[in-house]
Amino acid sequence: MPTFASVDSRGHGTFWLNHPDGAMVPGRAVVASISEMQQGLPNAGAAQMTVHNVVPANSEISFRVEVDWPTDLDLRVIYAYA
Repeated sequence: MPTFASVDSRGHGTFWLNHPDGAMVPGRAVVASISEMQQGLPNAGAAQMTVHNVVPANSEISFRVEVDWPTDLDLRVIYAYA
């Protein structure tokens, strides 16, 4: 059974988003998705958002994300691992 977790952030452009996760280990298989958040709910919005890289490490996970918008937007990355 997979484990699901999420991380909320805010930003624009391409940047790294680091998140502590005590269960994470290097080499773990992880899948991730990204959504714009509006009023606390996921929304497609007008901006294109992409997860480019997912890097599991000891007790943390990093995502390289891109938010194609000229100003910061609220976002949520949801990820799952087994």
